Amino acid sequence: MLSALALASGLVGCGSAVTVGGESARADMAEVLLALEARLTDPASEVGPDTAPLFGGDPVRIKRLSGGRFLVLLRGRSELVLADSAWNVLSRAPTPESPAGWAFAGEEYVFVGGRLSPSVELFHISGESLSVSARTTLDGVAGVRTIAYLPSAEALLVADDFDSRIIYLTLEPEWNTMDAGTLVARRQDIPLQSPALHLQVAGSSLLIGELIGHRVQVVPLDPGPEMEQAVQLELDGPIWALDSRTSGDTLWIAVGGPEDRPLDRSSGEFGYVDSFLYLYRMVGASGEMSPQLAAALNLSEHGLVTPKAIRFEPSGGTLWVAGFGSGTVLELELPGESLRVRRTFHVPPGTVDFALDTLYGESANKAYLVLANPLFDRVFMASQDTDAGWSTAVHFGAGSRTPESHLGEALFFTTLMSPENESDGFLSRFTCETCHFEGGIDGRTHYTGRGHVFATTKTLRGLANNVPVFSRGGDATLTSMVLSEFEVANQGQPVFTLERATMPWLGDLADFPESIGPLLQREALLTFLIQLRHEPNPLRHAGRPFGELERAGLPVFRDRCSVCHKPLTSTRDHGRFIPYAEWETWLIAPDADLVWGAPLFAKTGIEPYVSQSGARVPSLRRVWRKQPYFTDGSSVTIEDVLRRFRYAGAQSWHHRPDTGGSADTGGSAGLDSLTDREIRVLEALLRYF
Repeated sequence: MLSALALASGLVGCGSAVTVGGESARADMAEVLLALEARLTDPASEVGPDTAPLFGGDPVRIKRLSGGRFLVLLRGRSELVLADSAWNVLSRAPTPESPAGWAFAGEEYVFVGGRLSPSVELFHISGESLSVSARTTLDGVAGVRTIAYLPSAEALLVADDFDSRIIYLTLEPEWNTMDAGTLVARRQDIPLQSPALHLQVAGSSLLIGELIGHRVQVVPLDPGPEMEQAVQLELDGPIWALDSRTSGDTLWIAVGGPEDRPLDRSSGEFGYVDSFLYLYRMVGASGEMSPQLAAALNLSEHGLVTPKAIRFEPSGGTLWVAGFGSGTVLELELPGESLRVRRTFHVPPGTVDFALDTLYGESANKAYLVLANPLFDRVFMASQDTDAGWSTAVHFGAGSRTPESHLGEALFFTTLMSPENESDGFLSRFTCETCHFEGGIDGRTHYTGRGHVFATTKTLRGLANNVPVFSRGGDATLTSMVLSEFEVANQGQPVFTLERATMPWLGDLADFPESIGPLLQREALLTFLIQLRHEPNPLRHAGRPFGELERAGLPVFRDRCSVCHKPLTSTRDHGRFIPYAEWETWLIAPDADLVWGAPLFAKTGIEPYVSQSGARVPSLRRVWRKQPYFTDGSSVTIEDVLRRFRYAGAQSWHHRPDTGGSADTGGSAGLDSLTDREIRVLEALLRYF
């Protein structure tokens, strides 16, 4: 059922009680949305940010096995599922918590890691059953993002989801017969500049895709990673998808991401953020030659937005790419002179992975796709040979969420929020996730369109109890932000009605009316943003207590940082200030968060300021996931942030030029800095934020 507020007010579809168009309509919508925001952010609310409903099964990986079987990895349920060709579930097995990546050793064995677990588990796939064959726990690791298996060296490569490093694990001989705890013979930790989202072994090379580092590193394997010989493929924006294949001495690399040029806000629009596919060719051994761009394709022009899944067909003749932000899958013919669309599949948006199978008919090649879709919590089957284009293979459960929350999620992650946008020239087809990957950041520092001001991308998680919104502090409420975002995201058409008849996949998402009007759209986005909390802190989730360093960091943070970064439950009027004696209790609690921010502006020395009053004091929740730091992106690491810090009594700055002038004249003479010991204990403490 839709919200009682929407139904009672007649806000659904064309029958809306709010007049569409004009300032009076915006004012009317604002009044209703403000009441909804107040209700959902009330600490006593049953549906607010601290009591958000459970999300669904979240299928994030899928693979077709011999005998028509399929293996699916469920992030939301922390589960591995084996199904037959008719999608009858044959076996289920629990995995490390919140799994995001896997690596296969043939068809019988798969390694799985979880973002909220230090363990890697080895599963044995035998006929119709799944079982844990072995597991290993990695000391000092909070969570695993992705895994690659290197058969030539019998080794695993594990991307640490908390620290920016890869862990190279040499497996014991006969590792597939070992018991728990005996899987790994040797370990080597390899630091990275930013966390790895993708790891892939291609011939004699390892490919490392860094989402917020905006690079793919091609690393020789001899047999282990030779990082000093790595060559880099760099783009202006994040790396969303990656695949590769070798052909003789040629390595082909396909990358999905936004247009390789800076975001342009000079006209008020989001300019040059179309989704692109880039194809690179690398001839010779890695480390000897850099990848060369062979072809580029503007996917947005073909209706495909935020590609998160790319696959080279095993035969090598074509490349497949699927959009998360739009319901499109393309089969592309490889160069030649350029990438050319061979076939288009129309499916629901939300694809993060797919299994490809080619069937040969009497007259022509036919193909069907099996698609993992966490937005719908389903596996879809798609074919050009069916009237509907797709059908549900299996539904893994949508949790306890309301239709409004589902609609808000779709507005955030798909082109549903700006369905009429074009991608000609400066104009772009995009989604919120184009800049806010999985609701977080993209590592960019972009021009804001105001004066000479640049700003790093801020996370859209945890906004419910952290207002005003964003560095500029321009939106005192989420209502104001939601209304503004509909205006700036659309190319002159912010008010529209969504018709299910033209978007049939909406019927698979929830029980919506035939027409979804402007106010219900905004209600839905507001509801979803209030429920979009920060991901759990893996240290606290695992119940890891404070050590000597973290406890020593508490008084340093109190004396040097908490004047601005306050221990508040909310920056709204109902927020509570937590006394120093309770900080440790809050910081080790697995399901509680303080904002560690303030509804204040400060002139910290990071110029130019986004406002005449300076910049809004940001929240430090999950600060280690927010690279780069400051509005200008001038610090890449937390250590650099702390080393730049200067103070004089109760006053402090995050940047002061190293000159002989006094603090009164803008210099650094007479200012104090943090000691090496203070930096060390603060770094340890901030890992719990």
